[in-house]
Amino acid sequence: MIDTKTLDKYLKVKALAEQGAEGERDNARKIAEKMEHSFPGIREQADRRKEEKEAPAPQWDDPQPQPWRGGNWEELFNFARGFVNEAYGFANTMANAYVGTHLAERNVGPATRRTRAGNVVISFSMPFRAYQDASDLNGIQQTAFRQAMHEMLDAELDKILDD
Repeated sequence: MIDTKTLDKYLKVKALAEQGAEGERDNARKIAEKMEHSFPGIREQADRRKEEKEAPAPQWDDPQPQPWRGGNWEELFNFARGFVNEAYGFANTMANAYVGTHLAERNVGPATRRTRAGNVVISFSMPFRAYQDASDLNGIQQTAFRQAMHEMLDAELDKILDD
């Protein structure tokens, strides 16, 4: 997951690349491309961040009581819409995490061996196609992929240390 400061900087650079003067646009485009290369998945995460910043904040408490007008369906609808949007965002995040976890669990396997010197070597192996797929994952998917590999390493270490 990319930190919000970096995402906000990327959004500003991207806006300058789209709306700045001609020289500014070219430089901003180069900086945006460099950031996209340095932070895989930044474009998608920045788009989500922008949507979150532009979304109206939900009103939990009304500071002033409103007179009875026969029901405030518009506020109720807006609250429900905000709730559904948050639930959708959560479900989307979970679905993305599942993709990364599933890729790791299906294609990556730890292998443990001892060297002639008596050292223990733990390695991971995966098909080249899985490696290519992993490099195309977005930020959330990559985090889940890494987490699944960490869990595999923990399980392998537990197996070794229990022997």
